[in-house]
Amino acid sequence: AFRAGIGSSYNLPDNTQVNIIFDQVTGNYYSDGSYYNSTLGTFKADVNGIYSFNVSINLPANSSVIIKVIKLLGILLCLS
Repeated sequence: AFRAGIGSSYNLPDNTQVNIIFDQVTGNYYSDGSYYNSTLGTFKADVNGIYSFNVSINLPANSSVIIKVIKLLGILLCLS
């Protein structure tokens, strides 16, 4: 299991896909094992199975964002 946060604000460009890296895994955040890479923002499971992810992001008023969690070469990425 892991719980990750973002250490600073992101300024997301309009209509441009970017990686969102949840780089904080200390304090209230944690990582059991080395499956989540907080430098790259990727998760690689060592066991086949079904995994559940929850992403929560605070946005300014009248803003919107589309979040995609994708599997790429066996690695999960969170993109906006």
